[in-house]
Amino acid sequence: MPRLYFKYDRDLLTELCHCAYESLLIFLREALSQYIIRNTFSLEKMSYIEETGTVIYHSRMSRGKNKKNFQMYQAEEFIAAITQHIPEKSFQMVRYYG
Repeated sequence: MPRLYFKYDRDLLTELCHCAYESLLIFLREALSQYIIRNTFSLEKMSYIEETGTVIYHSRMSRGKNKKNFQMYQAEEFIAAITQHIPEKSFQMVRYYG
């Protein structure tokens, strides 16, 4: 019965709470950093058709009259669209970590 044990040893309970808090902070920092620093596009959403030189990129359903969940690009157009997401040299991507 841990409750009776902690009733007499408050220092141990305080130390365990502190360890749990530190472990949670480490986990949340890692999870947040993985969320912030991720690709702007997913490889699973891309498919390349060699015969026509076309790239099909699947995404969420677009709004408006022309509702569709994919976009077709020529290979050169797709590379141009992707390179728009590359940040400038020494551009600050993450404002705060930790």
